[in-house]
Amino acid sequence: MSTRMYRWVAGLALVVAMSALAQAGTATEIRLAVASNFAPAARAIADLYARQGGHQVTISSGSTGKLYAQIVQGAPFDMLLAADEETPARLENEGKVAAGGRFTYALGQLALWSSDAQAIHGDGLALLRAAAFNRLAIANPRIAPYGRAALQFLQSTGLADQLQAKLLIAENITQAYQYVATGNAALGLVAYAQIAGTGGGSYWLPPADSYAPLVQQAVVLRPAAQRDEVRDFARFLQSATVREYLGQHYGYRFP
Repeated sequence: MSTRMYRWVAGLALVVAMSALAQAGTATEIRLAVASNFAPAARAIADLYARQGGHQVTISSGSTGKLYAQIVQGAPFDMLLAADEETPARLENEGKVAAGGRFTYALGQLALWSSDAQAIHGDGLALLRAAAFNRLAIANPRIAPYGRAALQFLQSTGLADQLQAKLLIAENITQAYQYVATGNAALGLVAYAQIAGTGGGSYWLPPADSYAPLVQQAVVLRPAAQRDEVRDFARFLQSATVREYLGQHYGYRFP
């Protein structure tokens, strides 16, 4: 073999080897589609998982409705962590979920929040009825479960029509939070997990029976269930360690 040919073959072998290593490196990556309310918690859990020797976790967040649409269109996610139970059930009925791959990972809570520490005292319902504020931010009820819960709360209290003109509709619960944080809305009906433990602003928790339970379910998508690292992360998400962490730092509850 000539020197030139040897170098070419050796170079090709190096490229193939590097490509194989790159593929091996990405093969263990766990790709999560995460509802906006749970995104900060998911990032914290991913860090905790990595510190315990787990694999790399990549997170894409958005409203549950938009994430569902992306999955249906073929987005390469391994798991969906939704903000409801209807969307995971729908994916399961459509044959996109691995057998036994749907489970409840948290119960969410709705919160009335202001970035002003003096704005909300005691009964938040009285504050809403007085309507002495410019805007009330909520997530889009059509695609965001927390937005749907917010609308249910307003309807159950008879405030939906009264406050209709003051509603500032956000694409998802993260944007609703940002509207309040930046002063575009005086108040927001957001996820309690977004403000639990932060010490910023003031808040009030609407009665749990004033909106449908925010049962947040996860699904392992097919064919991700064939991968050990995905099954391992699903088990980790349901562990007592993670549940204790989520309850303590983000105010989530559990079945």
